Amino acid sequence: MNKRKLTDEEVTAFLDGFTVAEVRIRRLTSQDTIFIACFLFINFYITLYLVGHSLFPETMTGSADIARLKAEYSKLLNARSVVGLILLCLFNMAFFFTNYFRFISTVGLAYLTNATVDIITIFGPFLNLDSISLASVFYWLRPISLIAILTCILRFKTEK
Repeated sequence: MNKRKLTDEEVTAFLDGFTVAEVRIRRLTSQDTIFIACFLFINFYITLYLVGHSLFPETMTGSADIARLKAEYSKLLNARSVVGLILLCLFNMAFFFTNYFRFISTVGLAYLTNATVDIITIFGPFLNLDSISLASVFYWLRPISLIAILTCILRFKTEK
């Protein structure tokens, strides 16, 4: 059996497989104004909702009925907050670092649509304009957030 040694070209090709590619961070300014406005709205909306739900859970309910329902569904709402935080992180990371922004945004849109239907089903009878609480403001803004994420998906421009 003969011993075969690697040539310099083969060693270089092998070592090049372990090098880190140049990391490029996508600029938000490379997108149009409507995309930037929707992108920032989604980030502010979800961040404020998570902060409100995490730090001030008692203000997220307006009436005694909602407080009772919230106690029953608190685990669901807490889990949705965690999933929302993860999706927000993935949404931003996908925009700034990868080319999977539309995929992550579509997953976020599906999640937000499901969460909206659940909120309307669970809290719908108790949401009215007479008793406005912090939670009802966020729930009334849900359709706008759905439109904003859909606009982000449609208006996203990939950089060449």
